[in-house]
Amino acid sequence: MQNNPYQADRIGQIIGILDQEESGWRRCIKENDESCINDLERFREYIADLLFEIKEYIKSADSQEKISIQDFIHDSLLADHLMDQARRLLVHYRAMAPLRILEKDDLHLCQDFFTYAMENYVNRLDMKCLDRFEDYKFQNYEEMQNALESLDVLSGYYVSKSFSGQTIREDFGDETGLSPVLCEHYAILINESYQTIRLNTIFQKVDLLEKKIDQLLERI
Repeated sequence: MQNNPYQADRIGQIIGILDQEESGWRRCIKENDESCINDLERFREYIADLLFEIKEYIKSADSQEKISIQDFIHDSLLADHLMDQARRLLVHYRAMAPLRILEKDDLHLCQDFFTYAMENYVNRLDMKCLDRFEDYKFQNYEEMQNALESLDVLSGYYVSKSFSGQTIREDFGDETGLSPVLCEHYAILINESYQTIRLNTIFQKVDLLEKKIDQLLERI
C-alpha cells in the first residue's frame, strides 16, 4: 500500500508552521514542558492536527511509515513518541482490521457478525461467544475479542453522547475504515439497542461509583 501524498504534505506543512512559530516545540513535547510555548492554545491545536494527519498517514502507509515520519520531524525520539500517540488513536482501526478483510470477501457474513456481536456481547454477554471466531474468519479468539471490545466501547460512547445516526455512521467509518454499507448496518443496530446500551452504561457507572465508595469507606 502506498503512502498518501496528501497526508504527507499536510504533515510537512504543520511541522513547518510549528518550526516558524514555536521553534522549541520538539524539546517542549519531549520534556513535557509547555512553559516555553508562546501561544499555548494555537500550539495545542497544531499538535492535535499533526496527530490527526499522522494517524491518517499510518492508515495508508507502507512498512516504511516510521522512517517516513522521522524524515518529516527530523528527531527520531520525538517521531517515536508521536507515532505511539497516533497509534493509540487507531486502536479501533486496528481492532477492525480482520473485518475490513471479511467485508470485502463476504459482506453478508460481516453484517451477521455485527448483529451477533450486539446480541451476544454488547447488549448481554454470552461467555461462549468467542467460540465462534472461526465462523467469522478470525485467525484466533484474541482477534475476535479485540473486535468485540472495540464495538462495546464505541457503542457505549455513541449512546452516552446521544449521537445521531448520521454522526455514528460518519465517526464509526472514520474510526474503523469500514464501508458505508457496514456503518449504516451498525448505526441501525445501535438505534435498535439504544435503551439497552444506555441502561448498561448507567449500571456500569453506578457499579464503579459503589466500588469507589467502598474503597473510601475502607480508608476511613
